[in-house]
Amino acid sequence: MSGLGPKAEHHLLELGLDPRPTPTVARRRSAAEHLPVEAGVGDAQCLPFPDRSFDAVLSTYGAMFARDAGATARELVRVCRPGGRIALANWSPGGVIDEVFAVLHRHRPGSPDLTRSVAAGGTAGKVCALFPAVRVGAAARHFDLRCTSCRAWSETFLRSFAPAAPDPADTSGTATVLRAGASPRLRQPHLA
Repeated sequence: MSGLGPKAEHHLLELGLDPRPTPTVARRRSAAEHLPVEAGVGDAQCLPFPDRSFDAVLSTYGAMFARDAGATARELVRVCRPGGRIALANWSPGGVIDEVFAVLHRHRPGSPDLTRSVAAGGTAGKVCALFPAVRVGAAARHFDLRCTSCRAWSETFLRSFAPAAPDPADTSGTATVLRAGASPRLRQPHLA
């Protein structure tokens, strides 16, 4: 989740928030690109910022996974200044990521069913329902996920997306099973 603070001579303050206390993608990318991004740990359902702190609030495939979508939506509205913008990028039900989440859930007993998060906030109607007190413009967008191979993509996904990543200490073959289950989903004709 990111927030853009007030402009100061056309500069933006960007804050990245992640629920895990590990180095975030935002922190690594900002350091590599010499960008002024502050990254921290926090919960989208209880944001650690004062009311009306940001001109824009952005969540790219993040806030949709919070346990309470309604509480998360209220927090996004609370920290955004009146007239500001909230932008969400959420995975859509029935898409390849939703299918991969179903495979992950089948092969990882006890893991969260991430398809529920996709169903809860992956359509324009569901997003509008989460923000009843504000004007919402929502539209589905299609984009191509490109990688050198299905295997390379699944490796990147399983390594980078924390809820999907197998435990490095797991010697039971879970990662192999996950790769085998995810690969057919990634070869579907709609991805060509």
